[in-house]
Amino acid sequence: MTVSSPPSAPPSSLAAAAHRTDIDGLRAIAIALVVAFHAFPAILPGGFVGVDIFLVMTGYLVTSSLSREVGRDGAGILRFYLRRARRIVPSLMVVLAACLSLGWVLLLPGEFRQLGKHVAGGAAFVSNILLYNEAGYFDVGSETKPLLHLWYLGVDAQFCLVWPLAVLLLRRWCRPLWRGMAALLLLSFAFNLFQVAHDPSGAYFLPLSRLWEFMLGGILAAWRPGQPTQAAQQTAGGGRDWIALGGLALVTAAALALDKTKPYPGWWALLPTLGTAGLILAGPQSWLNRRVLAHPLTVGMGGISYPLYLWHWPLLTMLRLQTEGDPSPGLVGLVVAISFVLAWTTRQLVERPLQGRWRGKVADRILAGGLATCALAGLVVAASGGVPWRMPLIARYDAFFANQNYAEAHDLFHQDRQECNFYDVRHNAGKTAIDRGCYVPETDKVVFVWGDSHSQHLQHGLRNALPPEVSLLQVAASGCIPTLTVQDDDPVGACNRANAFAIDRIKALRPSVVILAQEGHHEDNDFPALIARLHQLGVGHVILPGPVPHWKPFLYQVVERKYHGQPPRRTWDNLQPEALRTDRLLRDRFAGSTEVVYISLIERLCDAEGCLVYLGDDPLEGLTTYDYGHFTLPMSDYVARTLLAPVILKALQ
Repeated sequence: MTVSSPPSAPPSSLAAAAHRTDIDGLRAIAIALVVAFHAFPAILPGGFVGVDIFLVMTGYLVTSSLSREVGRDGAGILRFYLRRARRIVPSLMVVLAACLSLGWVLLLPGEFRQLGKHVAGGAAFVSNILLYNEAGYFDVGSETKPLLHLWYLGVDAQFCLVWPLAVLLLRRWCRPLWRGMAALLLLSFAFNLFQVAHDPSGAYFLPLSRLWEFMLGGILAAWRPGQPTQAAQQTAGGGRDWIALGGLALVTAAALALDKTKPYPGWWALLPTLGTAGLILAGPQSWLNRRVLAHPLTVGMGGISYPLYLWHWPLLTMLRLQTEGDPSPGLVGLVVAISFVLAWTTRQLVERPLQGRWRGKVADRILAGGLATCALAGLVVAASGGVPWRMPLIARYDAFFANQNYAEAHDLFHQDRQECNFYDVRHNAGKTAIDRGCYVPETDKVVFVWGDSHSQHLQHGLRNALPPEVSLLQVAASGCIPTLTVQDDDPVGACNRANAFAIDRIKALRPSVVILAQEGHHEDNDFPALIARLHQLGVGHVILPGPVPHWKPFLYQVVERKYHGQPPRRTWDNLQPEALRTDRLLRDRFAGSTEVVYISLIERLCDAEGCLVYLGDDPLEGLTTYDYGHFTLPMSDYVARTLLAPVILKALQ
């Protein structure tokens, strides 16, 4: 006679697994990589792979937990959700409240408005979706988003919400369980490869293209459920030690070899994920796991990894927003040290009490109420426009420029001739064709403008400065340099399509003048070959405007934060040196050239007192750029009328 287990009991093959201190140590490696990358990205350019370690660990630990706690009939799922919330919410609630408090004091209205929106998204565990919807050509830099790192928490929470229910279904439909997980892994990995090629932001932020990383850890838990170290135990001799060392080698290679230029996750994510899988598979008895990962210092750091993850990025972002240029390494190191102190304090004074002696309905109400309050406060801040009455002297600058207000109010979509752009800036997608009026001339005198958005911001001024008998044509792709070289990093195809089309039209039209313009990195473009090719195609004159002055942060933010709405006519403050170096290089390279006319915008717009901040009598309406360097309409008029038009008209004679 066989005695069956009760329906609510976990399957007999899914016995409880002992706590593994070496995995706490693995958390320490992951958080060390992430913090080092965020603090000193030039030293450890691939440190972002620490998040991939977390994803694989989460898949392993959550699947192991479900194996122990959830029966075949679903009993225990609610207990799992509650335990997960008690683990995640306390520190998150504290950090969100602290960010709102710091933002009230330190952030400009536009920055505070964005923070409020991200606080609400973080409290709802949808930050990854929110950030994905923001990603695109007009998105601000990551260093200005104090809660950017919560995208990982969103992916993690969405997995933990759905995975328990998926496990119940897989138990019924697919035995053994790991085979179903393997199928999900392969499907998700294939989708990840597709997304990296066609929608890189989606590949990075959305859960479906990250699911395979969770599944890799889940398979390790389900392959030998309840016996997570058995695979290692059955490895002959010191095989487990070699597995652990191989895993560490893969993680190290990823951290040192990868950087933000690599398409990610994609194939590259196999390095840290397989490395993490190896470290888990090796088990707690391998030498590396036993001696290094399970060392008390490593385990202690792993114990504060979650609050440290939450604290370090907002503090680093706030620091970078407040300092002129990049903060010193010493200051960055101090902020990292403060993050460690806050993480330890949060662990001792918030997490442990709410997860320990205070645990129960009262604590659950505190957590639910606190998180809801943070979400509501974030929504109020966002809806108010960042509470602009906090800073009345500078609020008008923020209302004029922030959140693409200038671009919308001045119809830059039309002024920049976005119909001539092979990149659809509103939908972050490539276009197969542009408007016929962009490349079909109406007169015999043709000026052909080719480049990225820094060719587009010349359009308004050139249309006003050139006589009507000149046909002003445009082929552009935002973010894409004009070049003969095929671009490998072209996920939506806009760059190569625009450049091929431009060469084709120039060959057919043989325009009198071609203007080449790009944002930066001119030294990486083979201009001699490009210019020679244009002359071979019959182009009479080639004009190359140099880089514009680049401001960091945006110029209007410099005016707000540093000059409180009363800027000088010129300044060197917050100018980025890269553009200045590039301009000097190009001036030397093309000095006396008969093949191209190089126009140094920096030489004309800057003098001993600095670069031009505003034109005319109104520093608001006359500001030279609405972001880091794209021209406002008055500046486009000024540059075209005083610098470009005289050269163009002389060439057309």
